[in-house]
Amino acid sequence: MPYKVRKKRGHDCYKVTNTETGQVMAECATREKAYAQVRLLEELHEKKQDEKKQVVKIHTLSDEQLETKDNTKKIIKVKKKDPK
Repeated sequence: MPYKVRKKRGHDCYKVTNTETGQVMAECATREKAYAQVRLLEELHEKKQDEKKQVVKIHTLSDEQLETKDNTKKIIKVKKKDPK
């Protein structure tokens, strides 16, 4: 995951940073709170990624459905019928 916990030299506290962006999430937190924050941030990151996948999946299925035929790896596009 993109978060890292580092102990600050000369202090009894920890720093939480995002390894991808370098953004500091916590400057001086206890060890327990720092790791709890990392768990929360990772969970939020996973949830955000899952939501992006669902939006893409819903968008593609609403436009057209894709089906495979007889394992020949040919993709047939089927257009949706207009509701009347």
